Amino acid sequence: MQKKYLILVLITLLVIIHLSQRSNEIILSDLPSPPIFSESEITRIRLTKQGTTVELRQSGKTWHTEQNNLPIATSDINSLIDTITNLKIVMLISDHSNYSIFGLDQINRITVEAYNEDRLLTRFQIGSTGPSRVHTFILLDNDPKVYYANNCIRPLFESAIADIAP
Repeated sequence: MQKKYLILVLITLLVIIHLSQRSNEIILSDLPSPPIFSESEITRIRLTKQGTTVELRQSGKTWHTEQNNLPIATSDINSLIDTITNLKIVMLISDHSNYSIFGLDQINRITVEAYNEDRLLTRFQIGSTGPSRVHTFILLDNDPKVYYANNCIRPLFESAIADIAP
């Protein structure tokens, strides 16, 4: 009798281990990867929030605003470029389109586009900072699902728009 229970427990443990490993593989493989490109490929950045668009363009080794040709501090542009090129998806949050609860509705989202000259490298929308204050809700281009991005990135892009917008 005890031998049957021992075999049953052993089989149950093996099934649990197998399923837990398989579910991790499925979860990790389902997360999309943003496009990969180097920081030096970005020559133009467009930020849009509530109908206000700010364009930053590289001219030689310096960056300036497209609207009024004001120079952009190297540290500021480097932070934006670093954030764009190192964007990582860490979790699927929702596959429903109720974007307002994530700050991804038309009114609240920030659209980020990075270009190499006129060729679009990446586009994504930034929503609210997550409850953990460590992640940000985002939408990737042509993907209706809401994801967590690896860092709290919204304040960086909000301040860039506020500092530059006319």
